[in-house]
Amino acid sequence: MKTFVFPGQGSIKKGMGEKLFNKYPEILKMADDVLHYSVKNLCLRDPDNLLQATEYTQSATYVLSVLSFLERKDKPDFVAGLSLGEYAALYAAGVYDFKTGLALVRKRGQLMDRKSSGAMAAVIGLEPEKIKNALSTDRFSILDYSLFNTPSMTILAGPASDIAKLEPWCKKEQLFYFPLHQLKGAFHSRYMQTVKEEFQEFISDMLFSPPEIPIISNVTARPYTTDSIKKNILDQFTEPVQWTASVNYLLDKGKMKFYELGPGNVTSLLISDIRAYKKMPLFIYKLRLRLLKTKLSRQLNKRYNIHDQKTSGLKGYNSRHFF
Repeated sequence: MKTFVFPGQGSIKKGMGEKLFNKYPEILKMADDVLHYSVKNLCLRDPDNLLQATEYTQSATYVLSVLSFLERKDKPDFVAGLSLGEYAALYAAGVYDFKTGLALVRKRGQLMDRKSSGAMAAVIGLEPEKIKNALSTDRFSILDYSLFNTPSMTILAGPASDIAKLEPWCKKEQLFYFPLHQLKGAFHSRYMQTVKEEFQEFISDMLFSPPEIPIISNVTARPYTTDSIKKNILDQFTEPVQWTASVNYLLDKGKMKFYELGPGNVTSLLISDIRAYKKMPLFIYKLRLRLLKTKLSRQLNKRYNIHDQKTSGLKGYNSRHFF
């Protein structure tokens, strides 16, 4: 069996997509009509340095993900997307057409861009109980789980000042702390409630088709049903992304191959770590994680001449690659 997966925000870089843009001019024309600007010019040249802004990067990522899907001539058994990537997965599953999906993504990006208060940080370490216990205390109860990326990587969201308080706590608990500075909001948390309400009004009159391919929901880690489409789309604003559980659900189906469609390879890296945790004896995975943390410390100290955990220096990732 095979699953097509689509990346989230932060995977795109300037210069990506030229061959795809040249191959699908009719899709590009539709995109420009919806966005009121040239997505090709944004991706290839980015003259106004807007590509990494939430409103623009989400639309560009959706377009490239759809074009990558159109390149495939085969049909998957499942589709799934990480956060923003779920909108490309919904398109691939036949829930809506390209223009409707892009209109949804454009509105999503605009609303999230305006909700710029708040912050997010990744905590790395196989200590879920420590994080759970911390969030139950008065000190950190104002924070929410945002994404469960892998068994050892959890993203938290909340007010910026409270996210910053995680740093000394992580150092004390021997966990890695990585502030996600390029994400200007507390996404997938209670702090997106007003965004959720505005988006609900935006989609209230829209009609969606039943999925033609099973699509795994970020919120439930189970396939969408026809009746749950709007609810899942809306709940994704305020509920954590259950990426680890989603991948595990697919792995439990049997021999599963994953194909990442869209810019970058971040989703594939996350899946590799989830698969490793599932296959390896726990003590080997913990050793693997300890070696990774040691390697990270050396890289950070060498690169930044520091001896703490302030910066997002993961090899293979950076602060854009967690969402």
